[in-house]
Amino acid sequence: MKYSAILFFLLSTSYSCSPDFSAKESDRMYMKYIKTANGSIDWFTYSAAYSNSPDYILIKSDTRVDTVCVVDNILDVKIDKDKMLIHCNGQPSLYTKEVALPKEMAGYFVELDTDRVAFSAKGRKYFKLTDVPAGAKEYDAQMGR
Repeated sequence: MKYSAILFFLLSTSYSCSPDFSAKESDRMYMKYIKTANGSIDWFTYSAAYSNSPDYILIKSDTRVDTVCVVDNILDVKIDKDKMLIHCNGQPSLYTKEVALPKEMAGYFVELDTDRVAFSAKGRKYFKLTDVPAGAKEYDAQMGR
């Protein structure tokens, strides 16, 4: 009886203390949101705890979600008609491993700009999707618009 009580206590405390590694959409910290004709392009991360948290770029439509990339050195994302321009600080990488980006995804030609360098000592700014004003075509936390 005594051992079963101790075992129950250990199991219940270890279960309640174990971290939840499942990523939820509500946990996303967005840097940029761009509304498209049938969905959106989302640039976000899940953590600001350290500088190497990867960034995600997703293309969302009414019927599917495509991951363009998961890298840790994105500086900006821009859309011009059927082109998606991704600015990176050097070659796109994830934890020092170089990442190849697709040439085309969901009707966008993906172009890469590796000539930009991040000079700002300021931290990044983030927002939640609930902060995006109704009807906004684009919302950018870095520029405050």
